[in-house]
Amino acid sequence: MAQEAEGEDARESVVLVGIDGSADSERAFELALRTAKSHGWQLRAVTAFSLPYVPNEHFPGLSDNYDVAAAQAAQEILGRAAARAARAGVPVSTRAVKGGPAAVLVEGSRDARLVVVGQRGRNRFSGQRPGSVSAQLAAHSHCPTLVVPGEPGLNRSGTGARETAEPHRHQREAAGGDQSRSDFTSDIVVGIDVGHRAAATVALTAAEAAQASGRSLALVAAAPLSSWFPLPRRHDAELGRLRGKYMDYLSHIADVIAQEHPTLPVRRQFFDHSAADVLTEASRTAVLVVVGTRGRGGFAGLLLGSVSRALLSDAVAPVLVVPTRKSDS
Repeated sequence: MAQEAEGEDARESVVLVGIDGSADSERAFELALRTAKSHGWQLRAVTAFSLPYVPNEHFPGLSDNYDVAAAQAAQEILGRAAARAARAGVPVSTRAVKGGPAAVLVEGSRDARLVVVGQRGRNRFSGQRPGSVSAQLAAHSHCPTLVVPGEPGLNRSGTGARETAEPHRHQREAAGGDQSRSDFTSDIVVGIDVGHRAAATVALTAAEAAQASGRSLALVAAAPLSSWFPLPRRHDAELGRLRGKYMDYLSHIADVIAQEHPTLPVRRQFFDHSAADVLTEASRTAVLVVVGTRGRGGFAGLLLGSVSRALLSDAVAPVLVVPTRKSDS
């Protein structure tokens, strides 16, 4: 096993991945492995297990037996992961921890560059309801969190995602840029919370990912402006002014990105629609969707309400959640 780096060097060189043997965690591991290999980083695979409460006076020895069995199962999962990383030539360390998976990964994120987790799992590294492990981790992680979705085309209920929503409904409402390009195929999409101090930080993180992967970057802002004005014919001028402000802010963010990544293709898109629907729909064609942990305006309550439930539960593409400080809110 590789020696684990310490301090700031560890944050710059470690990809932490939570695995539990489920299909979703397998996909998370594969993406974590590819990321570590492409960047020359170390891989740290972690699995967590918790024990049920069993009164020893009624079931003597059962708790101890379960403890041993759970630990052995965790080590088997980690052993297979370590072997795969070794075959890929990626330095790897492993750890099995007794405890809650969200808390284990949040703590591990303190000295990681990136933490990767599956959308769902065997009640260890995902859970069966939004707001469980993946959302808790994304909300509290000390580094960016990459949530990897399950089998493409399936939503949480197991039905085809495209069968549960009108395809591209909001995309017809695009404003600014080339509306024929509201499809995000091959793009990395970043949700921009207009006016938020951390918007540039989140956008630059997405730009780094786009630059490293040779992808284009799409800056996306959303707000249901039309619903705020029930009589649009009387408020066309006001709607146009508000849309213009959103597009101006996206242009500002594009300029910030150009200073760091002058050759990166960047496009801007505003949608007169809810942020949750826009980003979930964008995930159908995008390579990656990037958002911050806190927001206001169109992306308010990202990890507290409807946006988190829609995006982290139903996204088709991986979702990268970038932590932002409370002072940036």
